[in-house]
Amino acid sequence: MKVLALDAGITEVFTDQRGERYGTEYGQIVAQVDERLVDTGKKRNRIRHAARHMKFADESAAQRHQAKVKKHNLGQKKQKRRQKQARAAVATTINHAIHGVLAQDPEQVIVEDLGHRRGKAQGKKCRGKCPCGRAASCKNDGILR
Repeated sequence: MKVLALDAGITEVFTDQRGERYGTEYGQIVAQVDERLVDTGKKRNRIRHAARHMKFADESAAQRHQAKVKKHNLGQKKQKRRQKQARAAVATTINHAIHGVLAQDPEQVIVEDLGHRRGKAQGKKCRGKCPCGRAASCKNDGILR
């Protein structure tokens, strides 16, 4: 009986009991997505702050300016499109790793329980210190389950 024990990781999708890794490019993809998300959020916050704190002659001009900034600079179409592309890239990597495991034709696959990873993702304080950071949240654990 061919039994294969797998461990889900943050830098690769799976590692088996022999040390063979599946989905090794996974960590790089997640890091790029996380970096872009943080960078975009900082830039959006700067634009929002500048629009709110600009000095205008009257209140209506300030409201018009804020409406223009919100419409043209703080939209979410591009942001949602990039998020969808990133999730698709992560899902593709995970699926390739799963197919790599199944190509060995194991009779039984044993995988760790990922149920404890549910919940809200933590911010920068937690990243790199525990598996509950944004990188683990971005991992699409639902695909692995």
